[in-house]
Order: sequence, then C-alpha cells, then structure tokens
Amino acid sequence: MAKGTVIDSKTTGPYFQHGARAIPEASREWVEDMLREGEAKVNAQLYAGHGVLTGRYKSTIHTEIKSNLHGVIDDSPDRHMSIIGAWLEGSRTRNERHRFKGYGAFRKGRAHLRRLANELAGKIYARATRRLT
Repeated sequence: MAKGTVIDSKTTGPYFQHGARAIPEASREWVEDMLREGEAKVNAQLYAGHGVLTGRYKSTIHTEIKSNLHGVIDDSPDRHMSIIGAWLEGSRTRNERHRFKGYGAFRKGRAHLRRLANELAGKIYARATRRLT
C-alpha cells in the first residue's frame, strides 16, 4: 500500500449488531435451562416415602452457574444434609454392605440431561441464529 492510503469499510446487518452478544447469551440460556430441568428431575424423585420424610433435604437442592458457564446442581454444604444426600444417592461405602443401594436421583438427573442436552441446545441456538440473520 502506498503511504497515506486509507481503507474504510462499514459492516451492517443483524449479525454485526448482535453477534458479539447473541452466542454468549444463548450459551448462558442453555446452561440455565439445563440447570432448571436437572433440578426439577432430581426434585421429582424426592417425594414422601422415596427420599423425603420432612422435605428438609429436598429444600437444600440448588443450582449455581460458576465461571465459564459451568453449571452445578448440588445439595446443601451442611454436613448433616451432605451425609443424608450421600446415603440417599447411594454413594456411601456402607451401601455396599446393605440392601438399600440409594435412589440415585442425581445419577438419573445426569442421565436425563445427557439425553436432553442436544435438543435444548438446538432450540436455543436456533433462536439465536434467527436473531442474527
């Protein structure tokens, strides 16, 4: 290029106006939908006579989005509730010696989310793509 030459360009359209925000927003929306669905699946498995007597443990189930859109479904950090949760889930070593192997609510919730993930992502990213075109 010759000295002093100036090149000017202008981009217009929905992709250039919304593109920088649309994909991160869609990603966050997908993680939030997955967390809502997963929490509902875990809670649906905790009912009277099946993992719940008082409802206290069920009330400790919560979701959180950590950095880099890493979603977590967990129970309370309360030590007593953590012991109950491990027993209900069937992840304690003593469960190997007993007939009760746990309900596996979190394992079933994870399996449900794995089956549902692509479908939810497809719907959300399709909406984001429509906004960009």
